[in-house]
Amino acid sequence: MLNDKELMFIKDNLYSDTDKLLLKYHKIKDGDIDYMYCINQIKLRKKFSDKFPFLTKRDDFLFPLSLNLEQSSSEYTAMYKSLLVEKGESVLDLTSGFGIDDIYFSKKASRIVCVEQNKMLVDLLSYNFNSLKAENYLCVNADCQEYLMNVEGFDVIYIDPARRDENKNKVFEIEASQPNVLAMMDSLLSKAKRIILKLSPMVDIKQIEKSFEYISDIHIVSLKNECKEILVVINKSVKQEINYHCVDIKSLSFENDDFFLCFNKLSQRDNKLPQRENQLPQRENLQNQRLLKYLYEPNVSILKLGRFDALIEKYGFEKLHRHSHLFMSENLIENFEGRCFELLEQRNASPKALKDIKQANITVRNFPQTVSEIRNKTKIKEGGEMYLFFTTLKGEEKVCLVCKKINL
Repeated sequence: MLNDKELMFIKDNLYSDTDKLLLKYHKIKDGDIDYMYCINQIKLRKKFSDKFPFLTKRDDFLFPLSLNLEQSSSEYTAMYKSLLVEKGESVLDLTSGFGIDDIYFSKKASRIVCVEQNKMLVDLLSYNFNSLKAENYLCVNADCQEYLMNVEGFDVIYIDPARRDENKNKVFEIEASQPNVLAMMDSLLSKAKRIILKLSPMVDIKQIEKSFEYISDIHIVSLKNECKEILVVINKSVKQEINYHCVDIKSLSFENDDFFLCFNKLSQRDNKLPQRENQLPQRENLQNQRLLKYLYEPNVSILKLGRFDALIEKYGFEKLHRHSHLFMSENLIENFEGRCFELLEQRNASPKALKDIKQANITVRNFPQTVSEIRNKTKIKEGGEMYLFFTTLKGEEKVCLVCKKINL
């Protein structure tokens, strides 16, 4: 799809100013180089260098100009999904799209079949696979439901249903996505040993549990403390309690600060907290709760799952309030799966009590006002080194906790 001259143009101008390139080449006609196409490729590399850090550095890799890459998997989450495939397994992706997930699946799979109804994307993915020297792939231009009827014998089927309706509006209900994986499930299970579904991070975990049988694992995947996707593994041959995985990725190596937490069941979710949390320590009074030295905010994957009881059990935390999802300890807990702060002082949450604070990062937990409403009332600018947590204590007192972030 690119000739040698076009590849060289991209390579030579990968770090050039694209606005200047457009001014220079927009009127130049060259039968060997499509300058506008090449410049748009350079633009996409610059725009998505954080999302695709490896692929954007390759001058021979092409990105689709007509696809919203904001909606596609990142290299980070694609790499994580590849961990769910065993070495040598066969994989069928029924909703290939741009194909970033397939590129990483291909590094583990014995063969990968990529089904996509958009012919342009099929051709693009074939080109990219060839550029990456992959040989174990087959790209198919077809409707996924029709294709599924005529194949069998895969170890894994991966499907990422589109979460927009006919009018391009976002949908969050599982049954509203296209294709409807609920209606396809019997057929999917008859064609493969395992099914991996990618769902919106907005989908409720309880809805997932009610919607699908034979769930073996649910992965809540975050990237740098932003929940990106939920992966559901369905395996009819394995009868077990669901394994819940909370994941936060910070690098492609999955080392250093990345964390993986696995829970076997959610027996104490939804306010069924350990008995000792429901009992106030004898030294405390509801109207005069003693705050401890350090404050902890769990990673968004844990917040999404709601397994706060496990954190209390693991670290011996005390909780500010049943519904605040903030935790305290007298001694610093290192390697905590989230953010850690030193609690400097407690203040009244009124604007008058905060008038000396000009700039701070604001978080709201179990509080009747939004961050925007608080900023409008207090005139506190965003940023700085101070962190303010507007929350509720066990005695239902509305407070502002002034904190300093601890970088562990």
